[in-house]
Amino acid sequence: MTDRLKGQALGAILLQSQIVTPEQIERALAEQARTGRRLGEVLMDLGIVSAEDVRWGLSQQQAYSFVRVRAEAVDPEAIRLVPADVARRLLVVPFLAVGDELTVVMDDPTNRAAIAELAEITGRQIVVSVGLPDEIRAALDACYGRPDALALDEASLRDAARSLPAEFGLVILTGARPATLSRALAILVREVLRDGWSLFHLGPSGLELPAGVRRLRLPGSLGNAPGAMLEAALARDPDLISIEDLSDPEGLNGAIRAAAAGFRVLAALPVVDATAAIESLIEGARSRALLAAFLDLVVVLPGRARGSGRLALIRPSAAARNAIRTRPAREAADRLVRLAPASRGARRRTSSRKNNG
Repeated sequence: MTDRLKGQALGAILLQSQIVTPEQIERALAEQARTGRRLGEVLMDLGIVSAEDVRWGLSQQQAYSFVRVRAEAVDPEAIRLVPADVARRLLVVPFLAVGDELTVVMDDPTNRAAIAELAEITGRQIVVSVGLPDEIRAALDACYGRPDALALDEASLRDAARSLPAEFGLVILTGARPATLSRALAILVREVLRDGWSLFHLGPSGLELPAGVRRLRLPGSLGNAPGAMLEAALARDPDLISIEDLSDPEGLNGAIRAAAAGFRVLAALPVVDATAAIESLIEGARSRALLAAFLDLVVVLPGRARGSGRLALIRPSAAARNAIRTRPAREAADRLVRLAPASRGARRRTSSRKNNG
């Protein structure tokens, strides 16, 4: 049906498909002439058709696929290619990344400026599908996290950034809400980055980078395995690595190895509470000694007021690091959590390989 209907007016497509009657089209055309609004909008306002009918008709008009987009069907690699703020502004879901093509689901497939912007950002050829606005927004919230999920105490987070190791190490944010952690990680990364640095980010949300910072991109042929992607990124010698979710043991151990090799790594682990998060880190680490040597934590805790978040910077003591190496995971985690909030005094580590201070 798509080839037969391609290029026809929306009213003709809906009429031929028996979605509307000739009388309804005449009524809508008269209203369109009076108001100057788009025919699809008029048809919906008159209660003649649904939003789904209009989007389907537009997809047939331009020979695009019509997609009922669901978050569970979205390709994580596609999400990684487009920053959250861009996706929300353009009302587009990056849906599938295959080779040099990126399939997106858009509300308005005629928005050529949006398509050109996506092609420039991703370096991919953009293949357009049409979706419903409400479903696109729901998928964006599910894939990137709700933008208003939780307000952070950004001043405390920036203060914590100034107290982080100045050269290299592994800093992990823990907390219960993935959307909040993603926002906290983005703020922390921007605070740490310096002009002329390069960043490798592993995660779906994308980051808005300061001027003068270069984002390292990897070929799509690597797939989505965190370990393989980290290994490829390290070969390019990034100044900073950020990882949005350390739930995958392969990603966790890659992050630990990167810190041990002299890289700065900022990562997030969305686990229900700080003790459970630290316990999972200890249990997932292949080398407790390396984890103990390079670990610092910024714990995002629920604030007293609803809709706020507070931070605790945990600076493990020598005794706590020894507990990570030698004690049962739960006992070591309890020992670390009892330290929060710890001293904000900065501690430097020396490195013979890098000096990005």
